[in-house]
Amino acid sequence: MKTLYWNYWGLGNPNTVQALLRYVTLNDPDLVFISETRIFKNKVESIHRRLNMEGCFDVEKGENCVGLLFLWKDSLQVDLLFFSKSQIDVEISQGTTRFWFTGMYRTHDRPRKHKDWELLDRLKGKSHLPWLLGGP
Repeated sequence: MKTLYWNYWGLGNPNTVQALLRYVTLNDPDLVFISETRIFKNKVESIHRRLNMEGCFDVEKGENCVGLLFLWKDSLQVDLLFFSKSQIDVEISQGTTRFWFTGMYRTHDRPRKHKDWELLDRLKGKSHLPWLLGGP
């Protein structure tokens, strides 16, 4: 299984979208998690179609602007467990393989970093499944 985690810092630029499309075409990932998309909700569907991914879940950052975007192929069974403005937790199955995926965006603010690590420490015991973490 191939995964892509990208802290994109803005998918509003057409050149940025083209770079993402090239990467996905060349590498054919099964799941894609993008943080800091900085795009409006109406652009998500266009990107979803252009990436040729069957599943899509986005989290708004505020004011109808998407912050997190999670996409996956039809070969994966994805069950949403939890989401917030800074993370998406899903359980993923592919055949007999099951795992827990957490896609996160975390602050670069040094004084708040310890809270991010405390959250990860709390999350680690939430599931008995193997855990794939995309983030900090």
